[in-house]
Amino acid sequence: MTEALKQTGIDDTLARARELLRAKEYAAAKSLSLHAVQVEPENVEAISLLGLIAHSEGDLKEAIAWMTRAAAIKPDMPAYQSNLCEVYRQAGALENAVAAGRQAVALAPDHVPGLINLGLALIDARDFEVAEPLCRRVIAMAPELPEAHLNLAKVLEGLDRKAEAIEA
Repeated sequence: MTEALKQTGIDDTLARARELLRAKEYAAAKSLSLHAVQVEPENVEAISLLGLIAHSEGDLKEAIAWMTRAAAIKPDMPAYQSNLCEVYRQAGALENAVAAGRQAVALAPDHVPGLINLGLALIDARDFEVAEPLCRRVIAMAPELPEAHLNLAKVLEGLDRKAEAIEA
């Protein structure tokens, strides 16, 4: 099998796995993704997809393992750092979450998901002073996102600025 044919097969396999993930057919998506990793052990897309599947299944420990591996293989990919930030945050590893979020934002200052995830990690860490300008920046970039406004409200409430929180 030529490399081009092999890659086409892996690409098709991962496309199908993404469809299955969207359909919440986690076992099938995981099976296809694991097959891709068996064929190409450093396939960062398959590894990242396994992290997303584990996260969707609620297995934060496995999600962190896969997402850490993806971020190590491709440390310059802001989405991988942002995903890692969120799973660390959900696992309560706030120091790691903030570090990954800062890395995501350093790589892509306008990557809205990275900014949102870093903001959430800072909110959970109760670092409201740092989170406030970040949340305002997200609103300036994506005012249509309800979660951006909710995050600012959480920050303002944490800063004991209740009237502004209600307005946000």
